[in-house]
Amino acid sequence: MASAFAQSDLPGADQMAKVLTNPGKHHYAQWVEFRKRIEPLRSSLPEGVGDKLTFDAVADLIRVTRNEAGHPSGQ
Repeated sequence: MASAFAQSDLPGADQMAKVLTNPGKHHYAQWVEFRKRIEPLRSSLPEGVGDKLTFDAVADLIRVTRNEAGHPSGQ
């Protein structure tokens, strides 16, 4: 979603593209930057896509999956 936003003609797209191509920015920082830029446009997104719960659920799923993959439990 952030990549599509960065390739669009929406306000902030150029800055988002810079964030996504910056090797020093990890995924969470990219997510925070994307949320800042998409928040003002949320009401104009298709129904269900702009829901904060949807945004957060996707981010949480990715975070949990990555944590489980990178932090073995020893079981």
